[in-house]
Amino acid sequence: MDLGLDGDAAADAVAVGDVITLDTEPRVLGDCVTGKALDDRAGVYALLAAARVAEPDATVHFCATVQEEVGLRGARAIATDDQFDPDLVIALDGTLERSVPGVDEAETITTLGDGVGIKRKDASVIPTPMVVDWLTDVAEDEGVEHQREVAWNIGTDTGALQNAGGAVLSGALSVPVRYHHSPVETAHRSDLTATVELLAAALARTGELVD
Repeated sequence: MDLGLDGDAAADAVAVGDVITLDTEPRVLGDCVTGKALDDRAGVYALLAAARVAEPDATVHFCATVQEEVGLRGARAIATDDQFDPDLVIALDGTLERSVPGVDEAETITTLGDGVGIKRKDASVIPTPMVVDWLTDVAEDEGVEHQREVAWNIGTDTGALQNAGGAVLSGALSVPVRYHHSPVETAHRSDLTATVELLAAALARTGELVD
């Protein structure tokens, strides 16, 4: 971080290891929303919005975790809690969206405006195939825009939740986010809506998957 100060003045202002926060306000930009930390503020938004409208047919625990980027630590803490013994987990996360000039189409992962991503694979997890198929069926039945997500270089809390407490049926829904880990991360509003709609619909139909 360049403070624009000479060495002595910078040393008086900050110390090695100080935490900083970039001063950026989220804002609506056309059909998108932009701001810092949409990965994974977008997932938290979808979780809260779905919780308000869902009519689940099972007991549901809505959880928000921390420190995913440094080893899935928050998810591991939840997954090993004796009080948390799920039959099914569905993780929400931002995922890479790189449909911009200069990036090969095979490397784009997802596309803004094409709907919620239903994860098939990433570096941390291969979601349970029957859950992937079920989420896809729910999206198609409910008319929710969705896209396939296959990534090789990112991971999600799904990896910890799937096996920390033993084998658990697992799936993941992803919000496409452009400009990851920058103060101007960008998501499409229709993708956020699709994520909420699919999660809410899935919660109402868990009986199809888990008795």
